[in-house]
Amino acid sequence: MLQIDIASLDITQHDDPKWAYHITPLHYLPSILTDGTLFAKDVLQSRAILPRATAFRRDRMLGLGCYVHFGFQASSPLFIDKLKKGYPHVLLVFDASTLTGISGSGLLAGNTKAWKSKAALRLQPMAITKPAPRTELLVKYAAGLEGLDRMLFTTDIEREMIERLIDRLQLDIRAPLTTRLPQGITYRPVHLDIIARYFEACAAAHAVLRPPDIPFD
Repeated sequence: MLQIDIASLDITQHDDPKWAYHITPLHYLPSILTDGTLFAKDVLQSRAILPRATAFRRDRMLGLGCYVHFGFQASSPLFIDKLKKGYPHVLLVFDASTLTGISGSGLLAGNTKAWKSKAALRLQPMAITKPAPRTELLVKYAAGLEGLDRMLFTTDIEREMIERLIDRLQLDIRAPLTTRLPQGITYRPVHLDIIARYFEACAAAHAVLRPPDIPFD
């Protein structure tokens, strides 16, 4: 089993309101790159792509299922939690200025975990010179990849898997793919064999197939 002791790479240097971050399971990335779009959970569910169960329940309670969530922390607690559990994820780094002008979008103080009901929940106008810790940027319905600056992978193996699939599907992806690891955890990726077979099936079909149903939450 692949095991990586993460101790040498710091991604906190990217914590800057200029950048907005979205994490996604590795096996969902082909759909995102092919669509050229990040879709909200309500949209994903209608396309038989399962959203993160815990986030879906919270968004449904708060009435936020129509939003795509971004944060301003590269090494967010959510990202670290998924890597500690061994679930391969990718960190998508966006130029925040390309997202803030999308109609219906706004800032959420704290994050969705801080809200217990939707009664008092209000999105704030865009002003991201210095967002408070855990602030989320919510983009309504969908966010295109025009502002995608780079994709950060946890291992070279995972990055190379996507690079091969991009090449086979002849996708026009201009954002660089790099390997950047958060510090302080041991990463033991699980389900890489299933994900690799899924990528191979997509390459053979010359199309992105429905993602496999594997745990990622």
